[in-house]
Amino acid sequence: MRRSCLQRRSCLNLVGPMRIKITADTFDNSDSIRGLLNLLEWFAESRHDWVPDTESIEAAARYFATHAPSVSTMCTDLGTKAIVAEAWAPSTTPAPISISRDNLRDAVEDLGKPAVLVVEDLLNDGAFIYSLAEVFKEARVYEALNKGWAVFRHSGGERLELVAKSERDSFHHVVRIFALLDSDRWSPGQVTKSHKKARQLAADGIEVHVLELREAENYVPNSVLFLCGKHKIINRRVNALKKLTKEQRGYYDMKYGFGRPDEPARIRSEHGTLFSDTPAELIKALRGGFGTKILARFRERSPYLAPTEFERPNLDTADEIREILQKIATII
Repeated sequence: MRRSCLQRRSCLNLVGPMRIKITADTFDNSDSIRGLLNLLEWFAESRHDWVPDTESIEAAARYFATHAPSVSTMCTDLGTKAIVAEAWAPSTTPAPISISRDNLRDAVEDLGKPAVLVVEDLLNDGAFIYSLAEVFKEARVYEALNKGWAVFRHSGGERLELVAKSERDSFHHVVRIFALLDSDRWSPGQVTKSHKKARQLAADGIEVHVLELREAENYVPNSVLFLCGKHKIINRRVNALKKLTKEQRGYYDMKYGFGRPDEPARIRSEHGTLFSDTPAELIKALRGGFGTKILARFRERSPYLAPTEFERPNLDTADEIREILQKIATII
């Protein structure tokens, strides 16, 4: 039976809930009750974190004692625990979002929506992010996806920038959007359309990550690739893949390889000299690639994988994966 990340004792968060600071003047308006009760509920269920000071806790306690006495004690308890937690927060903890009387309505509306993860392909890239969260035991991301606190948006690749900007326009005060793009590189350091899109998205306040390697399939470990074809053929292909350098593996076309298995191998001109010294027998073995179901197989195997599989000499993607998950966690 599959155990979720949240059921494993070893689950750890890279980043906690979004941190919210409420100024004391926010509690001066009796019309704010609905928004403040929503915030209190989200703090209680750890959907978001309260970062209070003594003044705001006292103002909140007075406010709820008058307008919602049944939650006044809970409010004080949450505030006290939050101050203790803040004292132990690491120096790298992100700065809190400030909510005041003037922006309360817009901020609550934004925080009540799910965070949006814009991907090129809903099934494949959604499976990729889900799998990474499970393998790397990023409970915050995994929980948010399971509870609907974060949702995927399919963009179809070419429309990613348009979809992400459209989603951005639905937020008023707290923009909570992350966009993931394949680099589509054929060689290290190549600048592609994806990098240009990323710069434009970042300028619009959208958290974005362009994969360093060619595409999501290049991050899938060898143990999963063994499941992507007929045993005898796929074993030979994986063993050939293991002999590539990190750069060669990173920009090899994982889905289609060097052309059809029954035709002469074809190395794309865009690869430049990347494969110029690769033995012909390896090139031949790597024809055909691993098909279009790589990420589906990855999703199936993710409960049984460990981060160490992403720390192999010719893969070594664990640090980038943690960076991706951290970016997602900060907008949830």
